[in-house]
Amino acid sequence: MTWKYLLLTTFIVGSLATETIAQVSGKVYQDLNANGKQDQEVLREIGVAGISVRAYDAHGKLVASTYSDTTGAYRLEIPAGWQVRVMFGEALDGYQAAPTGTSSGSSVQFVRSPVQHIHYGVLAAGQYA
Repeated sequence: MTWKYLLLTTFIVGSLATETIAQVSGKVYQDLNANGKQDQEVLREIGVAGISVRAYDAHGKLVASTYSDTTGAYRLEIPAGWQVRVMFGEALDGYQAAPTGTSSGSSVQFVRSPVQHIHYGVLAAGQYA
């Protein structure tokens, strides 16, 4: 009976180890003109650090999480071919979600790994007051 358990455990662990890991990546940036597009040439809309980024599978289970780095970039390690829901966390104090556009999705985005350029724009509260 022990050898059957050992064989089953080896099969399960071996199956998990062969799964290909892919990346879901992008950038969180300050959308200064609230146009849903990162404008680097004129406005220098820079990345925003410290925004949480989480990925959930179809059953709502958290499969990866990270924070945007000092350039606003983030990278999640997700099994290849998985459909995931990417959620961007609350913006830091003084920031709010910017409008969506060609290079800025909403705070919840559905993607299949691997994929790049899943961006999220934020703007400073009161920026346009």
